[in-house]
Amino acid sequence: MKKLLFVLSLSMIVLLTAASTSYSDTYEIIQITTNEYNDAYPQINAEGNVVWHGQTGSNIYDSLEIFYYDNSEETTSQITDNNYRDSNPQINANGDVVWSGEDAGGHFEIFLYDGSITTQLTSSIEQNNYTPQINANGDVVWYRRSNSIQYVVLYDRSSGSESVLPSSLYGLSPQINAEGHVVWYNEYEYKDIHLSDGSKTVELTSSTTYLDKSPQINPNGDVVWYGYDYAGSEIFLYESSSEITTQLTDNDYLDTNPQINESGDVVWRGNDGTDYEIYYYDRSSGVTTQLTDDDYDDGYPQINANGEVVWYGYDGSDSEIFAANRVPIPATCILFLSGLLGMVGIKKKFS
Repeated sequence: MKKLLFVLSLSMIVLLTAASTSYSDTYEIIQITTNEYNDAYPQINAEGNVVWHGQTGSNIYDSLEIFYYDNSEETTSQITDNNYRDSNPQINANGDVVWSGEDAGGHFEIFLYDGSITTQLTSSIEQNNYTPQINANGDVVWYRRSNSIQYVVLYDRSSGSESVLPSSLYGLSPQINAEGHVVWYNEYEYKDIHLSDGSKTVELTSSTTYLDKSPQINPNGDVVWYGYDYAGSEIFLYESSSEITTQLTDNDYLDTNPQINESGDVVWRGNDGTDYEIYYYDRSSGVTTQLTDDDYDDGYPQINANGEVVWYGYDGSDSEIFAANRVPIPATCILFLSGLLGMVGIKKKFS
């Protein structure tokens, strides 16, 4: 079992330019894993618990396993241990984890871990199940592919039953919030974003300019996604209260894989002209901050309700898991603290 180590604590002062706020932010950048193999696709919940998938061998075709860091216990456990490829785990506020894994028949199935027991939710013949998402109630959505057709499936944890969402034919990348509202994008129809509240399904986008993909929804029904126009891709935010869509980025590079938390803060990975970095949009201030600035690609960030962010990035030899903890500081301290830029502190946090 791989051991989760905290080896680097780098305090980075980021000065925000919003005149309306009396606080700036410190982002403590942490490298969570350090090993010889690739770790990727981390997820973090409101308790600070983190899951990810990681290689257990040096060959890229070695099996992927699911790892779980318990923030309160400061311990790491390996949830899966098999010869299959378990990937893309998701974690909810209660610590329940879902992922897609390859079964003995070579089909991808959905698995649920409740903290002690792992349950296989699907058992499909000539079908594959991908990209599961779980909400606070333990309900799960994913997309199922059979030959060249796919659709969105909802698993109701209270009843233990599954159903196909209406109007979800050719649906990909479904996401579910605590209210049971589900978003996905259609493989056709110019990649339009669809939103279902359980009784009706509506299109949030119907653009002929952008290919809209990878939607995410928060508990308030706000939705983010990225749109690609063959020249670049931009990040969009739909606010459910006003039913207004705002374009958060406007550049000539690729901005992809946005994530949104309860407060409406958004993170994504964006190309800065050299490589991919992590960006953070603070909804209350309207300020966008670049969290990372290195010579390697950083990707697939996730954000929790506290504004803590995790992602995976290349450390020079393989991909590892990183995190940024957001710490407000009084504006009167900014001048003093900015003089500390570049100072590095080493301490042990996770073991």
